[in-house]
Amino acid sequence: MKVSVIIPNYNHASYLEQRIESVLNQSYQHFEVIILDDCSTDNSMTVINQYKDHPKVAIIMRNETNSGSTFKQWEKGVALTKGEYVWIAESDDYADESFLFAAIKRLQGHTSTGLYFCNYHSINERGVVIPSNHKYAPEFINYFDDHESMNGKYFCEHYLFFSSLILNASGVVFKKELFAAADKTYMQLKIAGDWRMWVNICYATNIFFDNHKLDYFRMHEQNVRSKKAELMGAEAVQNMVYFIKKTPDKLVQQKLKHMICKTWVYSFYLNKSLRLNAKLLKKVLSVDALFPLRLLKRVGNRLGKQKA
Repeated sequence: MKVSVIIPNYNHASYLEQRIESVLNQSYQHFEVIILDDCSTDNSMTVINQYKDHPKVAIIMRNETNSGSTFKQWEKGVALTKGEYVWIAESDDYADESFLFAAIKRLQGHTSTGLYFCNYHSINERGVVIPSNHKYAPEFINYFDDHESMNGKYFCEHYLFFSSLILNASGVVFKKELFAAADKTYMQLKIAGDWRMWVNICYATNIFFDNHKLDYFRMHEQNVRSKKAELMGAEAVQNMVYFIKKTPDKLVQQKLKHMICKTWVYSFYLNKSLRLNAKLLKKVLSVDALFPLRLLKRVGNRLGKQKA
């Protein structure tokens, strides 16, 4: 089979049937399904067990204790796969029936491309499409009208280092070999680990962005990204420090240093923990000795604007 679909679940019983059905009803049918439950406390397993005899469902596995990490579940799932390509279909989202067909058509037709991702609809808890705060830049979208793919290193150094453009794993299909070869430090993060993982995969391959909205990304209170904005800011700083070390491009490094300064101020405003911010400062100083001067300049500029 070509594709392994991993459905990692935790307490998403109310969304699971729609998610699983949207996978099983894909127009492209050369796939296996692996369902992982992270010790849910709702009736998720009742829903999941309805599919235990489905011919597409290869594995159903439930953790006896909660892993505490979405990314540990990703690693566990990919280790169980048999497919050449992987789709991590998050349990609270769902997909257009043509999603896999579009992804595999692109990936098989252009073997140098190792990651495909598409645009998405934002939906609320009831499944109603809602406005999205995220918009892709027109020049980024238009690039793929005239090109078969984008160099992944270029994509990272001009886009992905500065903004987590791959916002939802449910809209991504990638070559398993790239995931296996990628740095595993992303697992040290609680929220922004996927951003680091996508960078490591993309840096090693060409990528393709499909502007068709084939993914339905659910926004709700249980959604990991809706929680702990202060932690997201701190992990964004850690990721950008990591990206500086990854790229040899001095201009990209300089731009990242300015972004770190801006993000650190935001993180400090949200989280006044001296311990956390001291740890962040140590990481930042390891790549930018001039950070204190940048910070003073930024604070001075803000104070000047307030007085004006």
